[in-house]
Amino acid sequence: VFLGALAIFAYVGAEVMAGDLITVYGKNLGFSTDHSKYFTSFGLIGLLLGYATSIVLIPRYVRQETWLYVSTLLGITLTIASYIVSGETAVACLAALGFSNAVMWPAIFPLGIRNLGRFTNIGSAILVMGIVGGAIVPPFYGWLYENHIAGLDFRSAFLAIMLVCYAYILFFAKIGSKVGQ
Repeated sequence: VFLGALAIFAYVGAEVMAGDLITVYGKNLGFSTDHSKYFTSFGLIGLLLGYATSIVLIPRYVRQETWLYVSTLLGITLTIASYIVSGETAVACLAALGFSNAVMWPAIFPLGIRNLGRFTNIGSAILVMGIVGGAIVPPFYGWLYENHIAGLDFRSAFLAIMLVCYAYILFFAKIGSKVGQ
């Protein structure tokens, strides 16, 4: 349960970062405010496509754990790509994070409460508390970036935070969700 709550924390933190910072990320890449204000819409489109794909694939063709693992690897790949490339391609990589993030909540939550029996309600409440990641991770990112901690600039701070979040979700998908089973 606690590993699942931490996975929810990491996921919500990463999702908020990807969704809310895409406009700021675009501005830092040189896009105008008028142009970059639409970037969030692309992320939401990716999210909807990810939901639709998950509905079709899970559990008929792919297990939750497998799709969570694949989606997390995709999130890591897109995050690294957004750092390496520039311009519209970097923004497209961030928008595509919506697709990879779409499956995370619906996969992490049931894996976190699996086999809890009469403790399912308490376990669910603990998992829901992980939502606070969306309120903690982005300000932590801002603190890293604004204070140039470890010499991190805007993009490298984003990369570092996102990779830490996705690395934990990857751990949960492969190992953490099986602890105590």
